[in-house]
Amino acid sequence: MSLDDLLGLTERLKERMQSHASQLQQNETRTRYALVDPLLKALGWDVENPAQVTVEYTTGNNKRADYALLSEDGKPVIFIEVKKLDR
Repeated sequence: MSLDDLLGLTERLKERMQSHASQLQQNETRTRYALVDPLLKALGWDVENPAQVTVEYTTGNNKRADYALLSEDGKPVIFIEVKKLDR
């Protein structure tokens, strides 16, 4: 993805946040679906492939991350926590 493509996507996501703020403020799942998933996909993560992205990943001590992005050997390299819009 080129920098121009990424900038275009961030503008579209910004417009989406403004247009649908009331819905995205209702819960985290809507925010994930409408904002985070498209960004991860654009960055090359296959959010539907559990070998790359695991949702509701248990990090230890009964804590969870909304996403764990996995390396090729299946180890988490990035944890992402999402909140509803404006939280």
